[in-house]
Amino acid sequence: MHITRSQDVAAIETGGREIGGVQTQGEVDFKLLRSGEKVQLVETKMKAGFFHPNHLHPENESIGYLVSGRLEMVIGGQTYIVEPGTCWHHPTGVVHSTRALVDSHAIEVHSPLRADLAR
Repeated sequence: MHITRSQDVAAIETGGREIGGVQTQGEVDFKLLRSGEKVQLVETKMKAGFFHPNHLHPENESIGYLVSGRLEMVIGGQTYIVEPGTCWHHPTGVVHSTRALVDSHAIEVHSPLRADLAR
């Protein structure tokens, strides 16, 4: 199958599980929507107050897009307020964090595939 509908994909269980090597705080739904040979597409729905502390991915980079909401991101020591229609890049090996200031919905592409998001 080459088509995936978000509503047909179950969220990845994150309770008590590290994502990106650190424990997240607050409510979040991660959905691994699609994996190819070298990239994967992830949908993230964060409740206000969700926090993904400083972490890095030594083997992966990501590019994301905020569909709705408002985030505070720190990437490489620089703080950004991310609003709908904004995209970002987390380079390989660069420390970053994310805080949801309000309920937020984002899409990210990771390359290569992240094993910590596999089912």
